[in-house]
Amino acid sequence: MKKIMYVLTALLIAAGLSSCNTEIKNAKINNLVGTWDLVSETTVMTDGTQTTTTATKGEYIVITENTFTTVNGSRQTEYPFKFNDPHLLLDDINIYDLKRLTRNEMVLESKLTLGILITDHTYTYKRR
Repeated sequence: MKKIMYVLTALLIAAGLSSCNTEIKNAKINNLVGTWDLVSETTVMTDGTQTTTTATKGEYIVITENTFTTVNGSRQTEYPFKFNDPHLLLDDINIYDLKRLTRNEMVLESKLTLGILITDHTYTYKRR
């Protein structure tokens, strides 16, 4: 009986840990609310060159139901915020698209690229 309990406990722990990284489909605003630390930034140039930079400066964002705040050192900028999956609207302008979301990770693609040199700008965040 003890062996069965150990096996069941191990299965429950494994299921619990794996569910943290399950992708969230049809995200709602409450899935985004929280503090997200920047992990990396990836830029793809028009010639296909890709550069990934690991974040080291403690940059993060704070999302509430109505605001999107970027924090970079002592600099903090707050925007009115709306979410219409997959679009994140700051000041009613589509700034980011949600590319991937789990309970612990969020990947956003920037819509503010000029298209002359940069074709894609992606930010990966980890939930605090």
